[in-house]
Amino acid sequence: ASKKAHAELDEITELDRGDLHEFGYEHAELKDIMPNLSIFDGCYGTEPQHIDEICKRVTVSHQYARPTSSA
Repeated sequence: ASKKAHAELDEITELDRGDLHEFGYEHAELKDIMPNLSIFDGCYGTEPQHIDEICKRVTVSHQYARPTSSA
């Protein structure tokens, strides 16, 4: 769930996990757009914490707004 470019990722020495909550909310937004979507996943670098966050976000009511970025 890293937002870094491939060239940046090639240069890092530690895995950039990205923002787990944002990752979950992005999947919840997909579920809102495609209600019949039932398979969610990530790519290499996806860890159990990412999948846990997806599960939390797509199975709860979507009345909760996405948190705003603190950046």
